[in-house]
Amino acid sequence: YALGVAVSSSLSVGNASNGLFAEGRAVLAGNRLYANGGNGLQRGGWNTGTLILRNTSHGNALDGFNLSGAALLLESNTAYGNGGDGVDSSARGLLAGNVSSSNTGNGFRLSGPHEAASNQAYGNLDRGFRLLNGSHTLVDNHSYANPNGGLLVQSASPTWSGGALGRDAALAPAPNGGADLDLAGGTVERVTFRDAWFGAVAPAG
Repeated sequence: YALGVAVSSSLSVGNASNGLFAEGRAVLAGNRLYANGGNGLQRGGWNTGTLILRNTSHGNALDGFNLSGAALLLESNTAYGNGGDGVDSSARGLLAGNVSSSNTGNGFRLSGPHEAASNQAYGNLDRGFRLLNGSHTLVDNHSYANPNGGLLVQSASPTWSGGALGRDAALAPAPNGGADLDLAGGTVERVTFRDAWFGAVAPAG
């Protein structure tokens, strides 16, 4: 349990519940969280800043990172092989440079306003990105080789700029199974794409 402290370079393995639980102005950096019975890392709902940097969360029964609250920075983390989502976030904040792969659920499940930049989601059994509730701004993200689809939109008017659906970070083709984009019964006007690869379709201009 971390409340207003720094936890770095630790190992949390085989706990019955979460690997690490944090609230408040904690800094969590360089930790390895695996084979826990709950989430690898759970961030509670206090509306204060938490920095989550360069952690690896894998093989946990639930989510790799389960995040709520506000004023969050999730940067340069890795989540793979978890029983739920790689990252499940209802926290308001910035997600940058994270990699989420081979999870049973979604790579990134985002609810509430988020900014997400330069993240990669691949090989996740559900979607690469699932957007719920609130507006989201995504820049230079890549969602590819996810068996059930690249992007599921269930939120109001998100924006996807740069990056790609169905291509990896080097822009090599890596198709998603199902649809690259699933609007959950909505219309394409609900999503704004700018300068992004969409499967085999290159950005305009």
